[in-house]
Formats: sequence, C-alpha cells, structure tokens
Amino acid sequence: MVIVDPRSTDVFYHEIGHLIFDRQVSITVPVHANDSESFAQSLFSHATNKAWA
Repeated sequence: MVIVDPRSTDVFYHEIGHLIFDRQVSITVPVHANDSESFAQSLFSHATNKAWA
C-alpha cells in the first residue's frame, strides 16, 4: 500500500520507489541503487526532474 498526502503528490514517485525496490518489481526505468531509500530518491528525481530534499 502507498499512502500519499494530496498536498504533495510528487511524493508518490518516492513512495512507489520503495515498493518497487522492496518487492523487486521489474521496471524499464534505469535506476540503480543498493537500498530502498536511495532507489526511491533516484526514482523520484528521474520522474520529476527534481532533487529529493
């Protein structure tokens, strides 16, 4: 389950990154990371063109 505050919907990309990494879901986006947090941050940056703060 992914829960996102509707006032900050970009966070969805970060939270879905945790889900993808933790459940080892295959995706076509080239994101490389050694842990769930760095994967989520990278996916967020890739999807939004913003740095995770």
